[in-house]
Amino acid sequence: MRHILHVVVLRAVAGHLHDADRAEVAVTELRVRIAGIERDHAVDLLAADDPEGASAQVSRARARAADADAAVTAVQDRLAALRTARNDPKDIERRVRFRIRDAQRLVVDVGMVKEWGSVLDAQSARVDRAVAKLDVPHPDYWALLTEVDAITTFVADIVAKVRAQVAGK
Repeated sequence: MRHILHVVVLRAVAGHLHDADRAEVAVTELRVRIAGIERDHAVDLLAADDPEGASAQVSRARARAADADAAVTAVQDRLAALRTARNDPKDIERRVRFRIRDAQRLVVDVGMVKEWGSVLDAQSARVDRAVAKLDVPHPDYWALLTEVDAITTFVADIVAKVRAQVAGK
């Protein structure tokens, strides 16, 4: 029953996804079906008085179902992130700019502006370019999310390096 629910959810969101996500939906649908087949095979093994084989088959079916569940969740999470970006792209921009400003304050406070100031300023320019790409008839919110995630990771790495440099003094 659970695998049927996954297939229904996957088909419901498939119309809102890009080609790569549709391919992932198809693969996940296949995983769900294979898990169902493996579960049915386990029932057959149990009926044939092979409890060890049935137990192993159930374990494989559970693993496939867990993989499918994770893939369904990933697709749903991406869809939710895209809807959030579409509904309020300024919030995403505000959050990443806050992280950049916070890192800039750290750099100023520890006296490392010379080493890191221009690097952090460049991240602000990246945000500007990412946001500017939304001013088209069909904005690519996934590109915005991907770029913002990359910027956030880059800024976090800078903060970690600055803290390591301060700790090493």
